[in-house]
Amino acid sequence: MELDQMITSHQRALSWIPRSHPAYTAYIHRLAQSQFKRYELSEQKEDLDKSIVHYTESIFLPPSWGFYLNVVQVFFQLVISLLRRSEEFKQPEDVKCAIEYLRYLRGLPLDTFEVSYKVVTTSLVEALAIQVELEADGTRDIEEMVNLCQGLLTCHSSENDPTDAITALISAILCKFDQRKQVEPLDGVIQCLRDALKICLPGSHDVLLGLAISLAIRYAKNYSNDDYDEAMTLLESVIASSPLGDDPYQFQIRFRHPPRFLRAFGLASIQTQNI
Repeated sequence: MELDQMITSHQRALSWIPRSHPAYTAYIHRLAQSQFKRYELSEQKEDLDKSIVHYTESIFLPPSWGFYLNVVQVFFQLVISLLRRSEEFKQPEDVKCAIEYLRYLRGLPLDTFEVSYKVVTTSLVEALAIQVELEADGTRDIEEMVNLCQGLLTCHSSENDPTDAITALISAILCKFDQRKQVEPLDGVIQCLRDALKICLPGSHDVLLGLAISLAIRYAKNYSNDDYDEAMTLLESVIASSPLGDDPYQFQIRFRHPPRFLRAFGLASIQTQNI
């Protein structure tokens, strides 16, 4: 109720003052923030749509007197809103815009605007993962995701944790696997996940499972016994150490787009499948 009253208050103030008023931009920005917060509670698309409109408007309006608006931060808030709408309501155009905007943001001196380079990069990986789901061909997206994740792994620190980006990469791989489509560049994906294992906590089931399935896919193409043996070892390790028990379907809750895990756990027959 308090949030509803706040939105009503902002709307009333905006109806009383002209766009040229020194406080107009501040009210528009606060309205955008409030409507996004209400969307997170209500899950009503109308709130999300309005927050996107008002974030966009606040970027292009002149600054308010006595109110500092960090335009780069607002731009990033707009991107996050677009990503949410693309994911929740399956709108490919939103994720395309978000990806373009995030690439632009990564070229800015983000520290100057108190925006985290790691957060922007991770958001780009997550946006590309959404696009892999929504688009027919995500080869270029996965290649870019691998490069971005490798960059995060290279500069890994306690303040620069790449876990979310790696999880998004794995989600994209599993989505392609579930769709029975090629995962490329497969060697790059496997190397990236191997590197991720070196810095992840022991028993990182997400990374272990993603690497196992990637090796299984490569085995189906090349029939390398080494890939088969390693994939089986990784899967057995996941099952043995998982607090979720022996049910592979429980891993579905870990990813945005759950694949057919039974195929991964039935690796013995994967050589007969056309992935």
